[in-house]
Amino acid sequence: MSGLVVDASRMAANLAATKDLPLAEHVTSLLAGVLGAAQAHDLVAEAARRAVSAGLPLRDVLLAVPKLEGRLASAGITAEQIESALEPAGYLGAADAFVAAALRAHAAVDGRQPEEDGDG
Repeated sequence: MSGLVVDASRMAANLAATKDLPLAEHVTSLLAGVLGAAQAHDLVAEAARRAVSAGLPLRDVLLAVPKLEGRLASAGITAEQIESALEPAGYLGAADAFVAAALRAHAAVDGRQPEEDGDG
């Protein structure tokens, strides 16, 4: 994988252009523990629909629409928890599994075994 260069500023710009929507899953998982999976899904789906239709970031809708904000507050979810869930640096989702699969596929093409990183 030599020559691979990460452009962090471009990645940040791309994520900003998505208006937090790729992190909706992380918000849903935060809420599921308190609201239950179905209610968490419905709340985040409604917020995402409103965000897309208004051209706003998901964060703004979750924290500023009284109906949604009230539901979050009644569930004991703070603005800080929502902010944290929408912080991309703190959420990699299944990235480890995808990277491992890509390395295995690359190694198979090259006829080598992928190096173990010790994380499992």
